[in-house]
Amino acid sequence: FHEFCKDAGFTPIACRPFRPQTKGAVEALARTVERLRPYNTEFADGTELIELVHMLRDDLNHETSQATDEVPYLKWLDEEKEYLHRVPVNLLEPYFEENITRVVSKEAMINFRKCKYSVDPRYIGCTVAVEISNDEQRIHIYYNGEEIRTHSITTNSMNYDPQDQFNILKSDLLKGRTDEDISAYIREHMTDYDNL
Repeated sequence: FHEFCKDAGFTPIACRPFRPQTKGAVEALARTVERLRPYNTEFADGTELIELVHMLRDDLNHETSQATDEVPYLKWLDEEKEYLHRVPVNLLEPYFEENITRVVSKEAMINFRKCKYSVDPRYIGCTVAVEISNDEQRIHIYYNGEEIRTHSITTNSMNYDPQDQFNILKSDLLKGRTDEDISAYIREHMTDYDNL
């Protein structure tokens, strides 16, 4: 936090303990966050959630404050704006984990958001990088900078690429069987996993 303050160009001031006026500011923020609760099921992805937060922010900034009896946006425009300085656009980037990595399990799967996604079994035990597409609909899995698999993001517990499924069975459970036997096994049995 101290490093962020230096990067952002401000000095934090610690609250005095047992001072209810200061604590009230924190409680007001918690009350604001509570106003998001009715929207819990109104968004499908991160983009829609951000839109809801922006809508709420605009509403709050144009309402009369109970504490000051003024509209925050007008107070900022008339009195506070001149005291603020510009901050770099990418100020927060270093403070967030951009590199998502996973170790490929013995099942040739990676865990992502409580679901499993397949890769080729030759990557078992390897650390792979995971990137989310801009529309947050797909994950891209990389090994040493090379994309090795792409999956749609789902809520299914198991997500197999057909080629991975075939290679996983061929390398383990159905080792030594013909390609036709493996394909028949997939048609007969693997749809059961979709029903789990």
